[in-house]
Amino acid sequence: MSLFISHGAPMLLLEQTPAHSFLQRLTSTLPNIDAVLVVSAHWQTPQVQVTAGEAHELIYDFSGFPDALYQFKWPVRGAPALARRVVGALKEGGIAASLNMNRGIDHGAWVPLSLMFPEAEVPVVQVSLPYPTDNQSVLRLGKVLSQFEHDNVLLIGSGSLTHNLGAIRMPVTQPEDPRVQLFREALEPVLLSQDRADLMRWDTLNLADFHHPTDEHFQPLLVAAAAPGRARKLHSSTEYSVLAMDAWAFD
Repeated sequence: MSLFISHGAPMLLLEQTPAHSFLQRLTSTLPNIDAVLVVSAHWQTPQVQVTAGEAHELIYDFSGFPDALYQFKWPVRGAPALARRVVGALKEGGIAASLNMNRGIDHGAWVPLSLMFPEAEVPVVQVSLPYPTDNQSVLRLGKVLSQFEHDNVLLIGSGSLTHNLGAIRMPVTQPEDPRVQLFREALEPVLLSQDRADLMRWDTLNLADFHHPTDEHFQPLLVAAAAPGRARKLHSSTEYSVLAMDAWAFD
């Protein structure tokens, strides 16, 4: 199984929204897992890197938020042996990759994961998105990473179904912009078709340019969707009018 999760804004950790509650419940519906591989929109590197430390510092890669976010601690472990295996598999798959022994994990990873695993009981390895890149290369990355599901490793792509920060309206409970549903309606048949090749043309869908001025928050969906199996929508809600917090499983 792989998951795509929309992490929205960092305030997802503190605000009691439907997406917050969904993530808190999500783990109880998952099979037993031994580790998480996560690809976040917030780590892009020229060559793929894989975190390989024994433990992870949290990276507070945002500004202007309440002190509670910067004071939050989550003592998550790494999985160096898994990280080495991931790098080996990527190289075998023709993807240049290296270990990063020092990097922590960014909020695109730790905010949703700390809601899912509040006791930090499952080790985490983060994999970067290559930059610059193309849709086919991101899908290929996901295909290699999805191989580890046979070892009880959960692959998670953490981005946002929609991510136009310039159109955000406060507060978090603002009514949904109608353009969000129009994009959902264009995308969902593509996901449900099981023809992953159609996803290569996601940027031609209705309102794709509006909802994704840049593509890094959509690319984690490509990573998750590369796993074999059918697509299932697990959650749908919207925050700040234009941030769709949808989640999908591929199994």
